[in-house]
Amino acid sequence: MPLKPRIQTKPKRRKKKQMTIAAGFFFKDGLLVCADREEASGASKKSVSKIFNINSEQWTIVGANAGSGPVADLAIKRLKWEFIKTFARSLGGLGALESPEERLENAIVSVLTRIHEDHIWKNTKTDHSMRLIIAINFFKTRQQYLYLTEDNIPQPISTYCCMGYGEDLCTYFAERLYHRELNKDEMALLASFIFREVNASVQYCGKGTDMVIMSQGVRPAIHIRPYGVEAIQNAIPEFSATMSKFWDHTKSLPEWLTQIGKVSEAEQPETTPSASQKAEPGQ
Repeated sequence: MPLKPRIQTKPKRRKKKQMTIAAGFFFKDGLLVCADREEASGASKKSVSKIFNINSEQWTIVGANAGSGPVADLAIKRLKWEFIKTFARSLGGLGALESPEERLENAIVSVLTRIHEDHIWKNTKTDHSMRLIIAINFFKTRQQYLYLTEDNIPQPISTYCCMGYGEDLCTYFAERLYHRELNKDEMALLASFIFREVNASVQYCGKGTDMVIMSQGVRPAIHIRPYGVEAIQNAIPEFSATMSKFWDHTKSLPEWLTQIGKVSEAEQPETTPSASQKAEPGQ
C-alpha cells in the first residue's frame, strides 16, 4: 500500500498583544508624545519606559514604541545612528537636494526595512511586529514632523495618532476633544485625561505615563515623569462624576419626546366593548 504524501502545513505564528498605549499630538506650537509604562511577561508586570529620546545640536527626536520590546529596542538603537549619520552630512542638518521630510523618511525606511527583513517577516513562529511613533523638532528652522510607522512605512501625521492595545479608546476621546490649536497646557491636560481613562479601562495598559513636550525651536524637550502626569490627572474631575452631575441637572426633555406617549395614547382605539358587542348571538 503506497504511503500518502505528508501535507506540509504552515506553522502558526504565535501572536503577541501590543500591551501598551502610545500617542503623538501636534498642538499650537509644538508636539507632545506620551506612552504608558506597563510591560507584561507571563503573569508578571513591570514598569518600563517606552519613550526614546535622540538628541543632537540641531534637532531632537522623540518617539514611543508598541509591540515587541526587543525588536523595538534594536530599531531605536539603529535609528539613532542613522539619524546622526543622515543629518550630520550638511551644516544645520538640512540638505540642499532633499527636504528634511525626505531625509527623515528615507532614514526610517532604511532602518525598518532591514529590521523587518532580518527579524519579523521571516519569523513564522513568533510575532515580533512593532510600531513606532516618531516626532522630530528642528531647533533653527522650527520645523516639526510626526510619523506613525506601519511595518517599514512611516506615515506622516498632521494632527494626532494613537497606537497599541488602547488605540481605540484613545482615538475615541481624541476625535471628540482634540484640535490643533490647543496650547501646551491644554494639550498636556487633554493627554493626561485620555491616558487616565485608557489605563483605567483597558487591560495591559498602565503602570504610569511618560510625557514629552517639544516646543517649536526650543531645546531641550520637557520630559514629564509618571508622578508629574499623575498630579495632572488627579486634578481632573472623574469622568463618571462629571456626567452624573450633568444628568442630575437635566430636569426636562425635549417637548417632542414628552409628547410621544400622549399622542400614542390618543390614537389608540377603544378597548372597552360596546353594548352590541356585549349582546349574545341571536338576540
